Amino acid sequence: MGSLNILREPPERDRGETTLPSLRDHLATLQRDLSGIVVEVDTLAERLSRVGRPPVLQRPGVREGWPSVKIDLAAGRMTKAEAARTLGVSSRSVDRLLANQQGVGLSA
Repeated sequence: MGSLNILREPPERDRGETTLPSLRDHLATLQRDLSGIVVEVDTLAERLSRVGRPPVLQRPGVREGWPSVKIDLAAGRMTKAEAARTLGVSSRSVDRLLANQQGVGLSA
């Protein structure tokens, strides 16, 4: 990360008066520093939001397998334990999927 030093003196062309171009240079430097910080904060926030187990429907095979498993469960051709084994999740995750009839937007 670039060092952000807001308190530093603006660059001066000579040791006399601060000129308008030198203030523009200083503001441009501050803007570059801040934009770099914003990008890094966004990157960190994105990385931290992915900590832990993914939502149940984002696990491999669950989204594809859930519609047919849901039909089999509703028809009584499959138990919750069998559904859990088929999907590779816990029976509690199957309970959560069943609680939401669409099975969308859940995290297990």
